Amino acid sequence: MVANIDQHLGTRVALAREQRGLTLAEVASQVDITVDCLAEFEHGAVRIPAIFVARLARVLNVTPRWLFNGLPGQDTFDRTG
Repeated sequence: MVANIDQHLGTRVALAREQRGLTLAEVASQVDITVDCLAEFEHGAVRIPAIFVARLARVLNVTPRWLFNGLPGQDTFDRTG
């Protein structure tokens, strides 16, 4: 399940980046990580730490929730209290 989350999140990051016409280098620079690190995030090879989820969401002009949208078990994120 964890690998599925990493893959899903990476796919959503790549989608948001591509929709905005940004390169790996442009996003990596703004998030303060290497291009290789961002590529690993996008491929789901490395787990994205929460601080980078927040930074990526800001740079890509999406919410962290958008990045997780469509994840199997999404209702867990939608619960309150």
